[in-house]
Amino acid sequence: MRILTLLTDFGNKDPYVGIMKAVVLSMVDTHIVDITHEIPHGDIRRAAFFLKYYPFYFPEGTVHLIVVDPTVGSERRGIVSLYKGHYFVAPDNGVLTPVLGEVYRIDREPASHTFHGRDVFSPVAGELLLGEPLEKIGERIYDPVRIEFPVPVVNQDNITGEVIIIDRFGNLITNIPSDNIGEGDFVEYRGYEIPIVMSYSDVEPGKPLALVNSYGLLEIGINQGSAEAFFKGKIGDRIKIRRYHG
Repeated sequence: MRILTLLTDFGNKDPYVGIMKAVVLSMVDTHIVDITHEIPHGDIRRAAFFLKYYPFYFPEGTVHLIVVDPTVGSERRGIVSLYKGHYFVAPDNGVLTPVLGEVYRIDREPASHTFHGRDVFSPVAGELLLGEPLEKIGERIYDPVRIEFPVPVVNQDNITGEVIIIDRFGNLITNIPSDNIGEGDFVEYRGYEIPIVMSYSDVEPGKPLALVNSYGLLEIGINQGSAEAFFKGKIGDRIKIRRYHG
């Protein structure tokens, strides 16, 4: 049985996610995995960040349905991207930037101007699960919308990055990858010199720390606390790593 994953900003209070599942299940018997429906409303960049990581834990042939669509009802296109053997169905607003491969425009008229998740994207996901060829979905295109992600600035003495995600625990996730971090380096942030350690328990409860998280990125946290609250941290805050030259 093929797999469908769902990622939206719909939340779990309203029936929208359930309706999308019903549309798909009325077409095909499939296994549906909810990635999250708690993307902040319209936060395309956050959804795109997650798309760098979770899809490839699933087998090839999985269909990934993403609905974070602040311009629903506008002239923006719907698209399908085939990337590394996976199918991605979403609005063409940059959310698929990390997984753009062979891209096709979705060619269908929605019944509603406000719920393309039900009227456009779920039926297309169902068709893909049934084995419909991409050429039947629509015309191939070569100009999908892309968004830019900030990259760290690296020089001999320091690395300057920024906070790109704050998770539900209040950890400040940066855009600095692990291969930029050396032994003895430390982080400067909001007047603090923060040690780079292996795990949260390497510092006392309530103390700040930095470590490489499960995404392979530098993260600032507080042992048994919230770095967001402790530092009043925000997305876009600059983070500096001082390099050790001893």
